Amino acid sequence: MAHIPSGGAPAAGAAPMGPQYCVCKVELSVSGQSLLDRDVTSKSDPFCVLFTENNGRWIEYDRTETAINNLNPAFSKKFVL
Repeated sequence: MAHIPSGGAPAAGAAPMGPQYCVCKVELSVSGQSLLDRDVTSKSDPFCVLFTENNGRWIEYDRTETAINNLNPAFSKKFVL
């Protein structure tokens, strides 16, 4: 982690710290099991939507593919944050 001197500015060559600075990437895999069947004529077609919060507003970041007629989806799309 970067050392921040008492003056509040990052040391020379050090990366700033705080929630606004990304220091690593995270890969999220999403799946579902035994989802409720809400489709009248066939099984449900689930998908997953990832939202991120920015300044009090929720913004769609990305979404998975739709798993047609599948109540136990394992989505191939991975979210990288």
